[in-house]
Amino acid sequence: MPKNQVSVKPESFATFGELLRYLRERLHLSQRELAGLVGYHYSYMSYLEKNMRVPDEASLLGRFIPALGLEDEPELAARLLELARDRQKKSILPVREAEPTTSKGNAYQLPPSFTVMLGRGSEVASLNKILDRSEVRMVTIVGPPGVGKTRLALHVAEQAVKKFKDGVIFVNLTPVIQSELVLPAIAATLGIQKLSGGSITETLKTALSKKNMLIVLDNFEQVVEAAPQIIPLLGNAPDIKILVTSREA
Repeated sequence: MPKNQVSVKPESFATFGELLRYLRERLHLSQRELAGLVGYHYSYMSYLEKNMRVPDEASLLGRFIPALGLEDEPELAARLLELARDRQKKSILPVREAEPTTSKGNAYQLPPSFTVMLGRGSEVASLNKILDRSEVRMVTIVGPPGVGKTRLALHVAEQAVKKFKDGVIFVNLTPVIQSELVLPAIAATLGIQKLSGGSITETLKTALSKKNMLIVLDNFEQVVEAAPQIIPLLGNAPDIKILVTSREA
């Protein structure tokens, strides 16, 4: 929170929409700008702030809390989650959950590429060859900042879409600075809700068990402690492959 920001008590907010609007305006973000940060269509922001819909918990943890800068404000983050649960419980009619934007068909939406890939033919061919090997489950593109790791991963992912029956997803970990939020971020990108009574790990393992998909995890270096959390997903989903970009292996 900025030093000149007036402190507020989390309990002073009575509804999810009221708190969400406060947090958005505190960062001087428009509804469209916040929608872009969390990967939702901008029209949903109005529904959320009017308390007509609520995101699922995985989306709140993996997208909204990082985008709203609540990693260092656990009381406000907890209140946001509490009000979302309260909204769902009090609804006379089921509350429609906000839906992430995805492309049509099995392939999920990849970030658009605005530049042409030049001079990386050997790297692209090498990565494609490695990913085609049945025994390879995870590949990491390692390098210092600014060398084009993300662009290379996206280019390979675009080429790989037709190779995977359930397509490719791109998980941007830039706003995720806590390792425990990595799995919720993956779940949010997939549009998967955490099953009541079960862990997010078990929820993802179940959801991915029969999928044939490439998962791109971008900017993993800031949550490298989460690496052991990825292994169970691969162990339970034999047709899943993961492509990681990171500044460290």
